Amino acid sequence: LDKWRTAQGQASPSAELLAAGPGDESFGSWAVKLRSAVEKRRPLIVGVFADNDVEMMNEVAVAAGLDLIQLSGKESPAVAQQLVRPCLKAIHVNGQPEEINSTIAGFAGGNVVGILLDTYDPHALGGTGRAFDWSIAKGVQEKTPIFVAGGLGPQNVAAAVSASAPLGVDVSSGVETDSVKDVAKIRAFIQNAKTTDEQVADGSQFYLYGSPIGNSPSPLLHNTGFETLGIADQHRYQLCDTKDVKQVVVSLRDRRTGGGSVTMPHKQTVMPFLDQISPGARAIGAVNTVSKDPAGRLLGDNTDWLAIHQLTKQRLAALGKTGAKPVGLVIGAGGTAHAACYALTQLDAEFYIYNRTPARAQHLADRFAGVRGLPSTPDELAALAGRVDVVISTVPPTADFTLPDAFFRRPSGPDAASAAAGLVVVELVYWPRFTPLLEQVRQCAKNDENGTVRVEVVEGIEILLAQGLAQFEIWTGREAPRAAIVDKIVATFKDGLYASPLPTSFQ
Repeated sequence: LDKWRTAQGQASPSAELLAAGPGDESFGSWAVKLRSAVEKRRPLIVGVFADNDVEMMNEVAVAAGLDLIQLSGKESPAVAQQLVRPCLKAIHVNGQPEEINSTIAGFAGGNVVGILLDTYDPHALGGTGRAFDWSIAKGVQEKTPIFVAGGLGPQNVAAAVSASAPLGVDVSSGVETDSVKDVAKIRAFIQNAKTTDEQVADGSQFYLYGSPIGNSPSPLLHNTGFETLGIADQHRYQLCDTKDVKQVVVSLRDRRTGGGSVTMPHKQTVMPFLDQISPGARAIGAVNTVSKDPAGRLLGDNTDWLAIHQLTKQRLAALGKTGAKPVGLVIGAGGTAHAACYALTQLDAEFYIYNRTPARAQHLADRFAGVRGLPSTPDELAALAGRVDVVISTVPPTADFTLPDAFFRRPSGPDAASAAAGLVVVELVYWPRFTPLLEQVRQCAKNDENGTVRVEVVEGIEILLAQGLAQFEIWTGREAPRAAIVDKIVATFKDGLYASPLPTSFQ
């Protein structure tokens, strides 16, 4: 109590106060404050288990007030999902990053908040006192937050942190002397780990926040950009798979974080925690990009609409549509439809919104100027054939959406002169590459080239790349090396039906 009061700038307690009984109001007040201060600073309590019964682990977690459960045995992902507390899963390193990532993939998201990498030993689940190749950990941590264990001590923890950039480290025997915890070794261990961690430059770390995000190409996109510009030693882009917006905000406020990409479920929920929001993001009602100004303030932006705007404008120009106001059609009324509508307003376009639930379409229309109408039936949609220049689809592949075939036929007779000369189709979904809509475009072009209108296509992977390149330039203040990034994306995903080459058009 004396030390605590002194630290708070208070005078040392008098003998009378220290002698006061439990019922003394002054003493009780200090005691409550002291307990509160200690409680706020206490470490998380982790229970370590190995191949135990789920019911038993849950009972212990509740009874002991555990914050986390560490699974150190051969538990399956199904076991992790049944626990009443978030958990860490120990993975014993016995291979290369690709193999370890494959194992980790089964535990991604859900109840598993981190992976503990430890040295493999066929006869023990831990406590080997031996280190593994820390460079392997660096290849893993882009996929999930990691902790490093195995043979760590004051003498090597700095090298381990520098080589693997973990979220944390696990130590036991490395800070012992004659099997007893050694205070001097503990202090040296913490100091060495902390000093190395502090050497990570301010604003050098970038993240993708959301869940699930395990298959995102974003780390490849941004890290390729950093490598191409020769700044990979100072910048790194990683995944932060979490559904907890508080974790997102804590990470963003960290001095080492320069910014991040934001995807579901955080595009709206993170906004109240930001210090400034761009006009575009505010109009859309969602952010997908967070950066920092020199004062460390968090700035929210939305590059989805920038990507849609940029690529749609390019395709309209390819069709010779650079004069009159374009007419658009937005399919869907969800979150990405807001970005599509805003992009069209910035093209000075008028547009229709098609959604099978009229109330949702009306809610979206109320947010933006320039809405011509809200078709809600297939017949009303078909009536727009030849009257729109741009179709932007924001619905998932499971919606099985296609346009009426009349959109792709060249009109004849009195309607021919007033018909739109060509059509831009923008697909926001990038996986699978050929959504029902884009498959329809392909088949129409293939089956009747002479009788179809010219179609310029913007694929979902192009939107993903364009919005990511815009993020890269916001964070670095430098032009993104587009060609190198596109080449790497195409080379990596050429067998995964992403896109090859880019940009693409089916005509």
